[in-house]
Amino acid sequence: MTATASPKLRAASAGYWGRARCLHVIDLESLVSTSFAPAVETCGLSGPPEQLLRLAWAAYRQAIGIQRGDHAVLGLRSALFGALGDLFVNCGAQLRVGTESGGVRRALLDSVDVAHAAQRFDWLVIASGHEQFAELAGAAQASGMCVWLVGGNAPFAPALAATRAQRSRLQLSCAAA
Repeated sequence: MTATASPKLRAASAGYWGRARCLHVIDLESLVSTSFAPAVETCGLSGPPEQLLRLAWAAYRQAIGIQRGDHAVLGLRSALFGALGDLFVNCGAQLRVGTESGGVRRALLDSVDVAHAAQRFDWLVIASGHEQFAELAGAAQASGMCVWLVGGNAPFAPALAATRAQRSRLQLSCAAA
């Protein structure tokens, strides 16, 4: 899995620790989906969804990075958590679980108090392409935060793409399999 990154923000994993503090809101399934639904086959890679989610999490941590001082909230459906639970031990992220994808997104959105976040973080990183995050992006920008959108293989939903934000994209590659 490879990723493109914004030239203005360097990934923490690249050894650059001077980046401003970020609040990461990560809808993990959205990063490996097409049309905002979990995928079994993406960009020629096929396999269990758990395998693709593992690749997405590794790519996010490598390309975007969660650095010291950041806060991350990661969402996942409960049906997948059992198979992926080992990934999240000491991962530095709070987990939000829902029974279906919409519930995961609601749990992620409910976990962010924009007014409080704007006092503690300079950036809001939204790792999802789903339109439900557009309102959060707008509220964060109105509160003075910069917004960084991280998407997977699917395009950003129009409402989210319309926000003024830095954009990066994680892309599955056959070399990663």
